[in-house]
Amino acid sequence: MLLDSQNGTLLLKHYSKNKSLNEEQRNLLINTIAKYVDCKGFACSLSDCYEMERQICVLFPMESKDYYSSSLSGKRGKLYNKIYNLKRHSKSLTVEKDIFQSEDKPTTTCNKFVPEADSQYALECIRNNNVTADEFDIYWRKCSQLRFSQIENSKSTGEILENWPEYSKPSGMSLIDIDFSLKYPKSCDLISKWSLYSDKILRLISNKIPSKYLNNIDKWDEESKIFSIFWHLHQLFPPQHKVVTDKTGAKCKRKYSISDSQTSFAIIADNNKEIELKLELLKLRCTNIQPLLLVIGEETCVKQIYIYTLMAYAFQF
Repeated sequence: MLLDSQNGTLLLKHYSKNKSLNEEQRNLLINTIAKYVDCKGFACSLSDCYEMERQICVLFPMESKDYYSSSLSGKRGKLYNKIYNLKRHSKSLTVEKDIFQSEDKPTTTCNKFVPEADSQYALECIRNNNVTADEFDIYWRKCSQLRFSQIENSKSTGEILENWPEYSKPSGMSLIDIDFSLKYPKSCDLISKWSLYSDKILRLISNKIPSKYLNNIDKWDEESKIFSIFWHLHQLFPPQHKVVTDKTGAKCKRKYSISDSQTSFAIIADNNKEIELKLELLKLRCTNIQPLLLVIGEETCVKQIYIYTLMAYAFQF
């Protein structure tokens, strides 16, 4: 059960390193096992819980069986009570799907994310200055449904970063990877799939888009080749008409060009000074600058790539 879940794997890893569990981690252990049993629809008797508690003490030798305290004589322990309560409420409450779901779909219930019952406590823990890296990882996962719900209802990227400033920290990219694995547990990330599909994508672009640059793309360095593929993908998926509302409330239809789409994805310039000038021009036009790539060089020879975010940080590749 533990090896089939993200939380269980983290608990095993934490115990292997520290040889102990604190109160919150014990509760997380009970919740993880109970949710697994409930989501899989397993029947679970008192004797089954007794056996699971025995196995817990085998996996975590320093744990006391008295803490969980089920017995064959009829005494109900924490694990049995948790499983019983989940099954009792499953027909009347909408319980969110979690990392144990078998379908490769986002963890939603009726297309809505349901915040965990203890998500606020988990949120307080990850923002505690004394939280360890292992604890942060556990509690970040523990409030994932709250986070996904707020992201879904946010009106802008800026609002997301305001609610979840952890994304703007240097570790933000790893947090995005965690969230992706929680929503799509069976999916591979882009890096894993890239070697399988990049040549196919390149052949598709070469057949659909006439470009003198693409004829010699095999001679480019890998960074320039990858950037060029994403740059030309905008031509395969041109932007559609968009209805916008001006300050007076009047609605008007605007057709964005492929060039507009490309420049919202990346800015290409010969040097840093030219990059800064182009960014200032966008700000003067009151253009919303989404996180985008800042490329020094040209399409056929990329020298440096930075990521520009709304928090005005630039991360170099």
